[in-house]
Amino acid sequence: MKVVKLSVLGYVEDSYWVAHALEMNVIGVGGTWDEAIEELQENVNAQVSFAKFRGDDSLIFQPAPPELFEKFKEVRMAEVQELLSRKSSVSSGDYRSDDLGISADIPKGDYAIA
Repeated sequence: MKVVKLSVLGYVEDSYWVAHALEMNVIGVGGTWDEAIEELQENVNAQVSFAKFRGDDSLIFQPAPPELFEKFKEVRMAEVQELLSRKSSVSSGDYRSDDLGISADIPKGDYAIA
């Protein structure tokens, strides 16, 4: 099964983690990173499902502002440098990067309106 990967920028806002899927401009929020990612996955699935229901794929990809893509690039580079230097936590502050997948298995019509 083919999966499309989304770039996810994570950041802390008001003591909560925000996971932001940049290509779709969809977010998930949680008390922990894992909770934010879990909510983001649900919201991404809902957006894709809604687009399938409407028969309008243009509803899926609505990119986040360019400055968030730049921040993602900075955070990803810091994480790569940390990995390569084998230093523990060169931390990029309250930011992190991740990937999230979209698969074709999302059922049509299984969407929620927030």
